[in-house]
Amino acid sequence: MPKLRKLGSIFLGTFGYSEKVEGTCVRFPRLEYLSHLESLKLVSNNYRAKLPHVFSFPSRLRELTLSKFCLPWSQISIVGEFPNLEILKLLLRAFGRE
Repeated sequence: MPKLRKLGSIFLGTFGYSEKVEGTCVRFPRLEYLSHLESLKLVSNNYRAKLPHVFSFPSRLRELTLSKFCLPWSQISIVGEFPNLEILKLLLRAFGRE
């Protein structure tokens, strides 16, 4: 899907490393490879999710929506690095943990 421009996803369950594979499997996808992606909407159904790594987003994003991730505010700087970002929607509990 190299030319995908718009993506929305709802994540069910918890994020993080799989205990069954001794910490080597990350369930959250690496999105930086979607080089044409312009619009991204991510919603989690588990606001207590703990992510073991920082998000990696495509650099062409023009629109980003996050909801119920409770990301640490220190990761907001990643969003500030998007050169083309025009619309940012931080919905319920998008950020909030440290």
